[in-house]
Amino acid sequence: MLLYENAWPSNYDEIKTWYPVWYWEVFEMDAIWRVYGDQLDDIKAGIIQSADNNFIDYADAQTITKLENWLDIIHDGPRTLAERRSVIKAFIIGSGRIGKKEIKELIAVFTEGDANVELIGGMVLITVMRDYRDNRSLNDCYFILSSRIPAHLRLELVDNSLRTYTNTAHITTCAGTYTEIALRPVVVDRAETTTLYTTTTAFEYVEVGIPPTN
Repeated sequence: MLLYENAWPSNYDEIKTWYPVWYWEVFEMDAIWRVYGDQLDDIKAGIIQSADNNFIDYADAQTITKLENWLDIIHDGPRTLAERRSVIKAFIIGSGRIGKKEIKELIAVFTEGDANVELIGGMVLITVMRDYRDNRSLNDCYFILSSRIPAHLRLELVDNSLRTYTNTAHITTCAGTYTEIALRPVVVDRAETTTLYTTTTAFEYVEVGIPPTN
């Protein structure tokens, strides 16, 4: 958060301007300014972080830990700070009424891919189509959804990783120059990997790797 965007780069530099210029060459005065400047820099950083801690996207690790404890979030493995923030946001989004809109909003926390939500009989089928470079696991997303979907409905989450191939033709002329022509892709979308998250018993899931299809 930009609370001090118009401030000096450091408080030491600002403190110097409060004194006559002939003090600038005095070693003892410069040492005092540096000590006070460092202390004020720490106070300034603390104020900024205190404000940032009110927003999940900017909160520090200590604040995120407190939120996890309050929400009873338990991780089954190491997570980066960004991933932990995403899980907390997903928990908050997924609370209360759950429908197609809320499910898509929750999935959007974990991936930028497109999500399709269908109710087929007694099963909620969610299909995610995303770029192969978007390789973050949807484990946390599935666990949160499984705790929000009504118990009488089965939940399946299909994660498709897609890749687009494009051919480029290089045509060389007699002058030694060449032109690049982007041809129509031979394969527009191909499933590189497909992961299926499906419920077996309460709060358990099976992750099944499905071979790519050409």
